[in-house]
Amino acid sequence: AESNKDLLHCTVHLKSIPLINSNRLEWNPYNGWKVDKYVVERINTIDEFEIIGETDGQTFSYIDSTVNCKQTHAYRVKAIGTSFSYSDTSNSKATWENRLPTPNNFLVSVENDTAIRMTRYKGGSYDRSNIIGYSLERYDLNGLKIIDISIDSLSYLDKRVYVDQIGYQYYLRQRDDCGDTSKLMHPSGNILLRNYIVSELDPPGIRWNPYKTWLQGVSYYEVQRQLEDGSFETISTTTDTFYIDDGSQNSCKKNYIYRVTAILNGSGARVSISNYLRIKPQSTLFIPNAFSPNSNGINDVFAPKGQYLYDYHMEIYSIWGEKLYETNDCMGAWDGQFKGEVCEQNVYFYRISARGTDGELYIKSGTFTLLR
Repeated sequence: AESNKDLLHCTVHLKSIPLINSNRLEWNPYNGWKVDKYVVERINTIDEFEIIGETDGQTFSYIDSTVNCKQTHAYRVKAIGTSFSYSDTSNSKATWENRLPTPNNFLVSVENDTAIRMTRYKGGSYDRSNIIGYSLERYDLNGLKIIDISIDSLSYLDKRVYVDQIGYQYYLRQRDDCGDTSKLMHPSGNILLRNYIVSELDPPGIRWNPYKTWLQGVSYYEVQRQLEDGSFETISTTTDTFYIDDGSQNSCKKNYIYRVTAILNGSGARVSISNYLRIKPQSTLFIPNAFSPNSNGINDVFAPKGQYLYDYHMEIYSIWGEKLYETNDCMGAWDGQFKGEVCEQNVYFYRISARGTDGELYIKSGTFTLLR
């Protein structure tokens, strides 16, 4: 190794030049023995020089693109050949430009029809600084609300929302330990499901805003209707943002509750769910005044017609008050028989009760004619 006296006679002079987010180092060639390579060193956080790069013996410049944000760095160059020699020390502070990337791996979904959950999926790496947190900005009819989210939080549940009334817009920024803040990501919003009924007698219709969070786009929407046990079944898939439930007529359901699920393009694993929407379509009940059970395939049973009814009950009586038939089957029909025998042509009495999805209780009674 060289002595301290040798180091003082170093003929390598180092100059550092600040660039945008980097420092350029330039030096003159060492005059003396042949140089095999130059090793570039920088003082670290414990005030010791550490190697950050090297060049061959014929290259006299180096760009340090691993600078720490907004800090002054001290450099030296070591010429290595049959011996070694150090340059003088040069300091430089790069011009810092915020290049913190905008987060874009985000999901917004209504949860249990009461809150909105934002889920952040881990994206690509960023090695220029350390991400230390996130800022979530929510816009609604009342303006702006800022919510701070820690770096360890992969999701946030926003409970102070009205998922059945308002379409919220969320924007995410990320922050690093350089004090930089990224640009806002493109807006992410919840799917707001609403009524789509023109007149009272129309079947249930729903409409919703398109889900625009994913850069890949939406592959399709699943339209789902709630079952009696509270679970949902998919009744249709569509790329539109509206749906008419024509198949719901005469289906005798108590509730018509819908939701929509957006499916990510290229992956069914990520979905965004809307609010629940309860629709109360207009119920109807029509009672025929006659039927002819002659097995000709026309009007062979006494069959009331209705839609959007439940808790249906029908009783049939003779004119003498004897009960001939009773059923709880929704829109159940009487075939004109009693205890296996064909009833005669005559006038009969019916009593029908049912509840409508429109909230009304329907009670009908009257007479009809059995024709032979």
